[in-house]
Amino acid sequence: MNVVEYRKWPHGVMLRLTNGTSSAINYVADGDSTPMGSPVLRELQVSNLWSRDKRFFPVQSFAAYDPRIGKTVQMFIAQDPNAPFGLGLSTHVLRTPKLEAAGSVDFFIRLEPDESPIRVGTVCVWPQSRLSQKLEPWLNRVRSWLHLSPMAPRQMEVWCPEPLSIPELPLPKLGEPLTLDRSPVGRGKGSR
Repeated sequence: MNVVEYRKWPHGVMLRLTNGTSSAINYVADGDSTPMGSPVLRELQVSNLWSRDKRFFPVQSFAAYDPRIGKTVQMFIAQDPNAPFGLGLSTHVLRTPKLEAAGSVDFFIRLEPDESPIRVGTVCVWPQSRLSQKLEPWLNRVRSWLHLSPMAPRQMEVWCPEPLSIPELPLPKLGEPLTLDRSPVGRGKGSR
């Protein structure tokens, strides 16, 4: 995941996630108003330390039966660990769009001037082979007899390597007129 460009309005940065493997993968995204969604991992810089942003819940995965296709599929959710169990408001299902081999996807991350730097990332998932999909129910049954957790598909967190921030917007110098839309203040529409 790399920075493509910073934007002045709306304030933010364009990030590009590129699939450098020889097979298609899936990436986990939070559904929002953008076509590709938003990355699901975010950390804030506090002093010299990075801490998870409290507004972004941890990503969890589990196997669930999908009645539409009649198969068990891997589901990803973001769930508030501090919320009481059973409240639907604290959990939402995340999207897992496919990213073809050598393909890329762009994300827009909104930033506010003079905020603390942030790091952004997502979870990438490599799909299982057909043989693994056929053996999975049997292997999971054996694992449950041995009191082991079921195997999940290969997952990896992918982070943008550089911290993202926009410096504070410059204020006009003393003695300079404050201008909006190239006209001095007080000389806009309706004033003479």
